Amino acid sequence: MASIEYQGIKFSGGKFFIILYEINLVASVARDLKGDMKVDLRNASNDIRHITEIVNDIEDRQKADTREIFDELKLIEESLDLQINKALNNPLSNMSAKTK
Repeated sequence: MASIEYQGIKFSGGKFFIILYEINLVASVARDLKGDMKVDLRNASNDIRHITEIVNDIEDRQKADTREIFDELKLIEESLDLQINKALNNPLSNMSAKTK
């Protein structure tokens, strides 16, 4: 009967060889999965970084747009105030629209 020594332990018989083969196969699959998981984690990290950059860019644009809208609203408000004051200070504004 054939025998093999593995890490100081002597194995003999076909069943032990099958067990060793299966153990090596499981270890190989585990190493492959570990490597695949590392790659997936790295890719997920890169995706998260990219999405974060996109979100930050959108937030910056939204803040800039909000500032611009508030500035425009302030200009409109000032213009309306001037027009209202001009209308109120007009001597003809005291006249009633009803002349009957």
